[in-house]
Amino acid sequence: MVTEILVISFIALIVLYAYNKKKIDLSALILTTIVGLSCFFLGDVRWIIVLLLFFVFGNVVSHYKKEYKGVLGCEQSIRTWKNVFGNGGATLVYAVLNWIAPNPLWFLAMYCAMACATADTFATELGQVFSKNPRIIHTLKKVRPGETGAVSKEGFMASVFGAFIISLPLLIWNHSTGIFLLVIVCGFIGCVIDSFMGAILEKRKIVDTHQINFLATLLSGILCLIILI
Repeated sequence: MVTEILVISFIALIVLYAYNKKKIDLSALILTTIVGLSCFFLGDVRWIIVLLLFFVFGNVVSHYKKEYKGVLGCEQSIRTWKNVFGNGGATLVYAVLNWIAPNPLWFLAMYCAMACATADTFATELGQVFSKNPRIIHTLKKVRPGETGAVSKEGFMASVFGAFIISLPLLIWNHSTGIFLLVIVCGFIGCVIDSFMGAILEKRKIVDTHQINFLATLLSGILCLIILI
């Protein structure tokens, strides 16, 4: 119990720090708290650790070459509840399902959802900086960095790295190498799905980027469940 209290206290300090530095607004602070506490009480401490890792990694890559991204016109503005919903909404869904019908598979589904969110964040934030010839994923038409649905080999490499780095605790938590690789693959595939939906659905204003993020992360978890069941 002491460990859980320390983890929650540490996370609370980080989130409050982000709010104080205006990286997130009040709505994001409130929803982040709701998602975090729900994952803790409906899952276990590992769920909230995964959320923390995404929060930290996401903020680090978002800050990387921030000035250059501003020049490109694709700098990320202050995060709102919509960002939290897009990246953490699926986690809340799987936490509720774990409460209704407890099963270790929900944790892996949640992990894949967060691997997808991390992969997408890395692909977006680092791809904008390093991409030389980004192209729309379904037409391969050349576009400027930061364009909705744009992909590049640099972005793909960044997405795999993002999924990889957030999945490392699985090796510590005594899961097999196969599960570790599965989460990385599902996270990457979810990121690719995100790009397809962005290029097709968001371009036509059917859904916005946050709704796409939510769907892609949710589908990453569902893909994991289909493979494992």
